Amino acid sequence: MDTMNNFDTTVSIVLTTEDFKSAAAAGLLGFSALTGHPTGSQAVPPPQAITQNTQPSVDFSRLIPALEMVESKGKSHPIGSNDNGNAKGILQIWDVVIQDVNRVYKTNYVHDDAFDPVKARDICQKYLTHYGKVYTRKTGSPPTYEALARIWNGGPNGYTKPSTQKYWNKVQKVLKITP
Repeated sequence: MDTMNNFDTTVSIVLTTEDFKSAAAAGLLGFSALTGHPTGSQAVPPPQAITQNTQPSVDFSRLIPALEMVESKGKSHPIGSNDNGNAKGILQIWDVVIQDVNRVYKTNYVHDDAFDPVKARDICQKYLTHYGKVYTRKTGSPPTYEALARIWNGGPNGYTKPSTQKYWNKVQKVLKITP
């Protein structure tokens, strides 16, 4: 559950449907300023102060293998040759991505974990999930396959960089998505 640290007059909370149900079931929404009723006393839809965060319609089990094919043709042990060896593994992960995932998710991945396909996929999904949420906050729309692929290629703002368009074209062909 994302919460903002600004508690002026209103509190903005972004909840997924599951977050809202879980929080209500656990009694975390309490007696309320939110509903005016004790938790569980009646089914009340979330008020406007709580916005439902629609999860992206992107299927990571489809996107990540496409990224793997573009990055390494599915081979788990390559080291990037066009980047002085900074990119590692099946998803050509840079250490800065590992550091970002560790910072956001409090994980302890190391750069060599990029050679383990299971760990690499988890790192990728965490990175794209986080920056997909950032994308949604910035644009007001859930991330698309294109936005996430371009973020993977060009960093958090990769979806805005013209240089990531060629990368997206390659991913799009693997995904068999027509323009």
